[in-house]
Amino acid sequence: MKPIFFREPQHFHWLEQQAQALRDQRAGAVKIWSAASSTGEEPYTIAMVMAETLGLAGNWKICATDINTKVLAAAKRGVYPLDRVRRTPPRLWQKYFLRGHDEYEGMVKVSPELARRVEFSKLNLLHCDKFQQTDFDIVFLRNVLIYFNEDTKRDVLARVCTRMRDGGHLLIGHSESLHKLDLPLVQEVPSRYRFEAARLKSGGAK
Repeated sequence: MKPIFFREPQHFHWLEQQAQALRDQRAGAVKIWSAASSTGEEPYTIAMVMAETLGLAGNWKICATDINTKVLAAAKRGVYPLDRVRRTPPRLWQKYFLRGHDEYEGMVKVSPELARRVEFSKLNLLHCDKFQQTDFDIVFLRNVLIYFNEDTKRDVLARVCTRMRDGGHLLIGHSESLHKLDLPLVQEVPSRYRFEAARLKSGGAK
C-alpha cells in the first residue's frame, strides 16, 4: 500500500489532544519523530495537526528520518498525486496544499510554510541510538516493524527508546504488536505505548 496522508486517523485525533496536554505541562518544545518517514506523507500529516493545534509558528519540532535517500528526496520535494491526499480534511486543503497546474495537473505540493517545519535526515533504525536528536515526546514507528524478525524488532525498539523522553509515547501500526518483547514500554491502547525509563533495568512490555 502506498503511503497516504492521515493514514490510521485515530493516531492523529489522539495527537491533537496529546499536543495540547504537552503544551500545558511545560515550556519546552513538543518534539515528535517520524522514524520511518518514507515519502513524507506521515510527517507532513503530523505537521498539519501540530500547526492546527499549537499554531504554525508554535513551539514544536518534527524530525523525519528514513534509510532510503530516494524517498527522502521525494519527501523534501513535497509533491503528491491527489489520491495520496484524499483523506485530508477539506478545511486543511486550502491552508497547507498548493494545487498543480499544466504539467502538474492532478498533483499538489505541501505549502512552503508547513514544509519548513519538518526536518528530514537519513538514518538507519539499527543505529538510531546514535541519532543526535533526543527527548522525543512522541515517536511514530508505524508499519515498518512487520519487516523485522523478533530479535531485530526488539533491538530497534530498544534503541528507539534511548531517544525518547521518560513518559513519552510510541505509536506503531494497527496491524503490529510488541507482544512478549522485553522492553520498557507499557501498552495504553492497541498500537500506543508509553516509555517508562524505570523499566530499563527491570524490562517488560505489558
